[in-house]
Amino acid sequence: MCGVFGFIGKPNKKTNIALRELAEWNQIRGRDSTGLVISNGKEFAFHKEVGDAIKFLKDPQTIAVMNKYKGSNFINVIGHTRQATRGLVTKKNAHPFRIGRFIMAHNGGIYNFDELQKECKTEYEVDSQIIGYLLNVFSPQEVFENLICGWFAVPFFELEKQTELTIAKHISPLALAVLPDGSGMYYSSLETHLKSSL
Repeated sequence: MCGVFGFIGKPNKKTNIALRELAEWNQIRGRDSTGLVISNGKEFAFHKEVGDAIKFLKDPQTIAVMNKYKGSNFINVIGHTRQATRGLVTKKNAHPFRIGRFIMAHNGGIYNFDELQKECKTEYEVDSQIIGYLLNVFSPQEVFENLICGWFAVPFFELEKQTELTIAKHISPLALAVLPDGSGMYYSSLETHLKSSL
């Protein structure tokens, strides 16, 4: 079990506060590591560390990443709290991942990971990483409907299309909240997180 959270749209004064609260809420779904990627539509900043969200949010690097695009008219944020199932608890194995031309995070489990690793001749430690690999080779529809077996909530975007966010979901919980003025959308693993933070 892991947690995913994020935002896409035009940030306001409350955006960073809401994202921090969503990270803290998702901590109950994973305390092994925490990570965040923020794009302004053209470039992105990454930060991830071993440890829970409370520790992560106090890190000066986290604060710098969250403030990097302050004042931007647009941001695309993917956050993750990890409960390790496959792969060691290391900074490298923390989500989100950049794999080829995609940035993604994953909550769930890929049951045919070992089979896919063998077929693709990859040596990933974390089952989630095979999703990123497959997205670089096949269409998202093919990846999520035909190639991977398991349960998942996967927010991702392509480096050449950083103003777009795609979320693939099967069984894993995920809730969305569109702001009343239509300026943005938050998401988090559980609806209660959004109700408590927005």
